[in-house]
Amino acid sequence: MQKQRTIKQEISLTGVGLHTGKDVTLTFKPAPENFGYAFIRVDLEGHPIIEADANFVVNTQRGTNLEKRGVKIQTSEHVLAALVGMEVDNCMIELNASEPPIMDGSSKFFVEAIEKAGYNTFLLDSDDVYIDLLTDSGTAAMSDRQWAGMMLGDEAYAGSRNFYNLERAIREFYGYKYVVPTHQGRGAEHLISKIMIKKGDYIPGNMYFTTTRLHQELAGGQFVDVIVDEAHDPESEFPFKGNVDLNKLETLIKKHGPEKIPYVSIATTVNMAGGQPVSLENLRALRKLTNEYGIKVIHDMTRVAENAFMIKQCEPGYENVPVKRIVKEICSLTDGATMSAKKDAMVNIGGFFAINGFRLFEEARNLVVVYEGLHTYGGLAGRDMEAMAIGIAESVDDLHIRARVGQVHYLGRKLEAANVPVVRPLGTHGIFLDA
Repeated sequence: MQKQRTIKQEISLTGVGLHTGKDVTLTFKPAPENFGYAFIRVDLEGHPIIEADANFVVNTQRGTNLEKRGVKIQTSEHVLAALVGMEVDNCMIELNASEPPIMDGSSKFFVEAIEKAGYNTFLLDSDDVYIDLLTDSGTAAMSDRQWAGMMLGDEAYAGSRNFYNLERAIREFYGYKYVVPTHQGRGAEHLISKIMIKKGDYIPGNMYFTTTRLHQELAGGQFVDVIVDEAHDPESEFPFKGNVDLNKLETLIKKHGPEKIPYVSIATTVNMAGGQPVSLENLRALRKLTNEYGIKVIHDMTRVAENAFMIKQCEPGYENVPVKRIVKEICSLTDGATMSAKKDAMVNIGGFFAINGFRLFEEARNLVVVYEGLHTYGGLAGRDMEAMAIGIAESVDDLHIRARVGQVHYLGRKLEAANVPVVRPLGTHGIFLDA
């Protein structure tokens, strides 16, 4: 079976629409498997999506024109021809007008843009890769205790004892009241986006992860980056590049009103900034600000133990505080969380949505049945939930996390000694080249 393709990175073209005469920017963006082609009107409220589907074709007289719920795309044929000709299967096409730029009247410039964007290395066969530095997600070796725990899988459809072990671990080490397991982190992102985001909402965050942002936008929201400026400078030695710029956040709140901001999305650590942590001082200030406006804080806690370790290393007053306690304090400053347990808990598969409010939990518990499975397994086998519960406990052990981050920093120092430019300070889950 032939593998699906998307582009490696986003790329934009600017020009004038043939029939509208309006200036327009078109941006090709990578898309997940089975996404197909879809136009996104970023000039309209809620960023409506119009799939390149024959069912939405309304006119072919002077171009292939699409329309969905009153939102139009004109002259789509040159863009789509370029994607098909370049054998790209999945792509998001953002437009700030109703019509792509005409360029020279052919697909030439679109083809050249797609060539420049490149193909996605995620589609390589693992057999063809000798050294794989792509990700830390789900690639680590589980511990002997986790493998032993998998032999105790309770595969009951409802009420698996492994679910209750997982629930106890999350309550003990993270402090969240209610838990809904999912097959991995993006399953949790999907739930929270469907439940909390309305069309026209704004979701501020300290940078973003690709699937997180896509779920937010598919739900009708718009992501807004409110991370500190230092995060965009790969040479800055600022120790907490994951911090939120509170002035940026408050400006956004005052501009659109707190009712248009369902939550602030906080990642620990920030992957796109190079594995950079958030300080507890910043989180406390964020909590104070969001409380003033009645806005929730949702925690992307994929690497919270790594973040806690960097707080222990860099934030005054926490030198002698166990990582376990720092993790609990971080979580206490948020209202809920999404988790891809393939990182901190080092499982091969698994994640969860956790929340302190019963109403949101009840909505998630009902919705997960539609997309993942019953709320006591969420698309996971019992043995996978058991491995996750054990991995959570192991992840907050000081010696464990010191060794894990230490091996990353060892690699970083070796690269620096060889004069290889890397993002500074050294990240926690990987070393990012300053390319």
